[in-house]
Amino acid sequence: MKTSASLVHRSAQIIYSATKDLIRLSSIYQDEFRDYYKSDRHLSFMKEFCTIKVCGPRQSGHSTAIQFLTFEFDKPCVISWTLEMSKRIKEGASPNTDFASVKSLTRLAGKTYDIIFVDTASLLSKTDIENVYDAAAPCLKRKPSFLIFME
Repeated sequence: MKTSASLVHRSAQIIYSATKDLIRLSSIYQDEFRDYYKSDRHLSFMKEFCTIKVCGPRQSGHSTAIQFLTFEFDKPCVISWTLEMSKRIKEGASPNTDFASVKSLTRLAGKTYDIIFVDTASLLSKTDIENVYDAAAPCLKRKPSFLIFME
């Protein structure tokens, strides 16, 4: 399946705008409900208010939207199914962006991010998703912070 560059660019703008709106909404909810969650329930808080799932048609520009969005955060991270898959994103992402794969989540240990993108999240098994949550939770301590599953 071949997609024209102009269609991908237009659809990436839509995915980008929708994701930005969802990030704003998540930020509002994080501010509103943060006091209800104790620090020992950070993972629960993250799953409830920091997680955003963005799903659009295949080839509609999810990865391109991630590239645009990395420039809007101080310390973004992109998790892909494999590091090889993240090469295209890396070419257009902010130089401050860290990259990891589902199999190399230990790369996140000891780091702090304000946003983590999971590209092609539809490829992940339930176990992979739980592993992402477990690895991301200690890294997303900034307020607000976001875990974005791009499906």
